[in-house]
Amino acid sequence: MHRLEQFIVEILLPPIDRLREIELEVLEDFPDPVGDLSESIERPNKSAVPEGEESAWRAETRAEIIEAFLWLHLGVEIGSFPEEATRAAYKAVLAPFFKSLLSRDDVVLDQLRFGERYVAHSPESQALVLALPRYASILVELAMREEEVFGKEQAGFDDPGGLRSLFQTLSLLYSSFVANPAVRQFTYELNFAEPHVWERDWKKNCTGNEAREADISGSGPPIALTLAGYLNFWGHGARCAELFQGLEGSEEVSTFDIGRLRNRFSELLRWRINLRSRDSTERFERIQEGLVQQLQRETKTLKVDPRGLALLQESMESAFELWGAVRV
Repeated sequence: MHRLEQFIVEILLPPIDRLREIELEVLEDFPDPVGDLSESIERPNKSAVPEGEESAWRAETRAEIIEAFLWLHLGVEIGSFPEEATRAAYKAVLAPFFKSLLSRDDVVLDQLRFGERYVAHSPESQALVLALPRYASILVELAMREEEVFGKEQAGFDDPGGLRSLFQTLSLLYSSFVANPAVRQFTYELNFAEPHVWERDWKKNCTGNEAREADISGSGPPIALTLAGYLNFWGHGARCAELFQGLEGSEEVSTFDIGRLRNRFSELLRWRINLRSRDSTERFERIQEGLVQQLQRETKTLKVDPRGLALLQESMESAFELWGAVRV
C-alpha cells in the first residue's frame, strides 16, 4: 500500500467515520471518502459515545481530523506524499469536512457576505482554531474559505527531500500513537470533557495494574484509559526525542532543517496538551501528580530503589518537552 493511501485509510478515515457516527446530520452530504480506498482495509470497530458527551467528543474528533490534515500538508512540502494525489484526497475528504465547520447562523453569514467577517466561524470552529499554532489556524481558515492551502504556511526547509526518511519514521511512530484508544481518551479528558464529566471520571479509583491493563487492551474505565494515555504520550515523546537526538551532528541532513521539522512537528501536536487553557493545565497537573503518587506507592510496596523513580520523572520531563509540558 502506498504511503499516502495508508495514511488516509489508517489515520484520516477513522476519525471521519467517528464524526459521521456522532453527528450524521452535519456530514450527511459527505461523499464516500477516496472511492475504493475505503474498502481496501477493514475499518476499526466503532465505539458508542456516552450519552450527553456527543458535543465534546465531536470537538475532539474534529481536532484529530485537523491534525491529520496538517500531517498531509507537511508531507506534501517534504515530498513524502505526492501532491496531485494528496490534493485529490483533500478535495474528496477534507474539503467537505472544512465546509461542515462553517456557521449556519444567518447573522454570521450576512456579516461574511458584506465583508464584515473573514471566516464564518461557528463557536465550535473558533474554539478549535484558538487551540492551534498560528500557521495551523491560518491553514484551517483558508480551508474553510475554500482557498489554496498546500502552497501556504510552509515550514521553509532548505532541502525538504533530505527529510523524507525522517518524516517516514515519524509517521510510523505517529500512526501507532494516534490509533491508541488510550491516547484519544487522554486527549478528550484533558481538553474537551465537560467539568462534571472530568470530575466524575477523575474521582474514581484506579490502580497501576488497571491502567496497565487498559493500555494493553485499549479498553477500560475512563480514568484507567486516561492514565494509560499519559503513559503513551510519555513513550511517544521519548521515542521522538531519541530520534531527533540521534540526528544531531549528522552530515546527511541539514541541522537547520532538522530543527525546523522538530519545531513544526511539536507545533502540530501541542493542541493535545493545550497549556493555553487553564482547565487543561490544571487537569494535566492532576494527572501527573496522581501518576507520580501511584508510582511512589508502588516503589514503597515493591521496595524499589527511590532513585529509579527520580529517573522516571526525569524521563517524563524530557519526553513532554515535545508538547511544551514539563511539569512533573
